[in-house]
Amino acid sequence: MKNSNSDNWYVADFETTTFEYYQKYGCTKVWLYAISNPDGEIVNWGEDINEFFKFIKTLNGSIVYFHNLKFDGSFILNYFIRQKLQYKDKITFKDAGCYNTLISDIGQFYQITYHPHRGCTIKFQDSLKIIPFKVEKIAKDFKLPMLKGHINYNDYTVNETTKAYVFNDVKIVALALRELKALGLTQMTTASCAYNNFTVDFKFMNEYFPQLDTEFLEEYRLAYRGGRCQVNPLYEGQILYNVKRYDVNSMYPAVMSFYDLPFGKPIRCTVPGHYKFELYKVDIKFKLKEGHLPSLLKKNVMWAEGSYYIESDGLETMYISNIDLQILERHYDIESLIYLEIFGFRTINGLFKNYIDKWYMIKSQNVGAKRAIAKLMLNSLYGKFGSRCKGASKIPYLDEEGVLCFATTPELDMKKYYLPVAIAIVSYAHLIIDDAIVSTGFDKFVYCDTDSVHTLGDLDRSIVDNLLLGKFKLEAVELKSKYIRQKTYCFCELGKDNEIEYTITCAGMNDATKQYLLDTEKENVFNVFDKGLTIEGYKLLPMQVPGGTVLVPSTFTLKE
Repeated sequence: MKNSNSDNWYVADFETTTFEYYQKYGCTKVWLYAISNPDGEIVNWGEDINEFFKFIKTLNGSIVYFHNLKFDGSFILNYFIRQKLQYKDKITFKDAGCYNTLISDIGQFYQITYHPHRGCTIKFQDSLKIIPFKVEKIAKDFKLPMLKGHINYNDYTVNETTKAYVFNDVKIVALALRELKALGLTQMTTASCAYNNFTVDFKFMNEYFPQLDTEFLEEYRLAYRGGRCQVNPLYEGQILYNVKRYDVNSMYPAVMSFYDLPFGKPIRCTVPGHYKFELYKVDIKFKLKEGHLPSLLKKNVMWAEGSYYIESDGLETMYISNIDLQILERHYDIESLIYLEIFGFRTINGLFKNYIDKWYMIKSQNVGAKRAIAKLMLNSLYGKFGSRCKGASKIPYLDEEGVLCFATTPELDMKKYYLPVAIAIVSYAHLIIDDAIVSTGFDKFVYCDTDSVHTLGDLDRSIVDNLLLGKFKLEAVELKSKYIRQKTYCFCELGKDNEIEYTITCAGMNDATKQYLLDTEKENVFNVFDKGLTIEGYKLLPMQVPGGTVLVPSTFTLKE
């Protein structure tokens, strides 16, 4: 495949010393690195960060990707600050010996810009923001001709094995990125790639998705709730058999294709119900109906205990869409409802249909890289419309002990996106999941997570089809399962060659901890996997130390 040199870019990776090295020497460092071009050819490798930057200075005008810039970028920033480079908010052509960063207020690394001398600019960006998977998964999903290897991370010997390991890592990411860029997907994040791809073909952005007032966007962002994820209290912590796991075929793309979605300026109303899609500010008091499951997610308490309303905190002021209010009325007794503001929207079907149809066809007709890219494009577009319109950033500095720290800037206005369409898409997704739960029955429902429903029963046949967009597919029947809480469960099912395969899904538990638990407990995992479970030494937490980041072995506890 020919390189696209509108894209002068490379992929790099650092191998760095571990926590044991830090304990002995009080710092960390780069002991091996590699840089690949877009064709997966190694153009440079070396054994310390000084060699790295000697070569980087020859790449004027290039983007250099790291797969997890937050980690590798900490070594870059340590180097810059120790070399006395100046941080400048705005870098001009004439500047030399300076740099700046694009790091969000929640610590997401997007870009580091390096200006070593006059007229020379190199940008470091995060490929993980474009292909949000581990390198091992990228190699498999894109069906690349190499796989991620393994090394002893405490052995810093540079030999053919360690070089092959780091070379493969950069080759895998480079070849995957090349596939995206060949399709014109060149932005900094997956969502930005999807949004740009949509807007190139959609000629009426300003008419259908106008810029709305910042005050409105900030206020009604409180109506933008995440996907529904919960365990039925009836089955929490119990060992279950023959749980059926249904997933929606591309749920968000289906909503974008088939549902009437808002467009244009909000229209202030005096009574509800005039428009198909409406946003409300209400004073409301409610309590869960007997025999029903809580369905309304509280704001800013994702995956915490008590994240769904059992009852309101007295008469509570709330921002909510008419769709989410419909679900609320299904499961709660409303004692008081006062509309403080009502905004209606004109709606239309099919604004996203051409975009969805294009990528769904690519997904359906291809395997490997194109299929993997199509899945990313299908699932990433709606979220861009839900982006914040204000945000702060972080500026790096070293503290007195030489450890990388960050100062947070005041909030600034950012690009505005059409929030109501994101709220509508997620609200309709809530309704799809709630309809499925009602379909199977509260006594059979076990678990749901965003676009999936797990049940001891069946879903209504009218909403099940293994292929059709927006229908539920029976993904698997779990032979044995145990659901602890949101995003925390384990199960076994028949895999290849009719062998029983065990799987743990657990927020906060890394792969090494899961594998240790499965290796040591095997089928007994269902007895030990519960609140209070403690496993030492396999969970790795990042810690800033002089030189960069180390991963510190720590204890994983499945909290009560």
